Amino acid sequence: MSTQTLLQLRQLKLGGMAHALQTQLEQVGTYEGLPFIKRLALLLEQENLSRDQRKQERLIRQARFKLNATDPWYVSIGDNTLADAILDRLMHNAHRLPLEGESMRKRMGQLTEDEHLS
Repeated sequence: MSTQTLLQLRQLKLGGMAHALQTQLEQVGTYEGLPFIKRLALLLEQENLSRDQRKQERLIRQARFKLNATDPWYVSIGDNTLADAILDRLMHNAHRLPLEGESMRKRMGQLTEDEHLS
């Protein structure tokens, strides 16, 4: 039953709670004296802490991405907020196309000037 319960918790995206339950099951005797409500409260608390930690990690990654953004882009636009808005719109409306074969720049670079014009 415990394996099935852990699987269901993970499928419900309750990874923090699943981890806390697994810890409770591994530490035999530690949680046995607690009533059901107390054990459930511990599981819920762990889930909340896990979600808060993931949120903070995500926000830190986003902040680092913005700090590491290419400076020439922001300098050329002049307004960081406007530059971010433009990038957001470009990325939101972008389509990824898988390309095959040699680059057209390489092909065109190998042509003579007369061949380019014809």
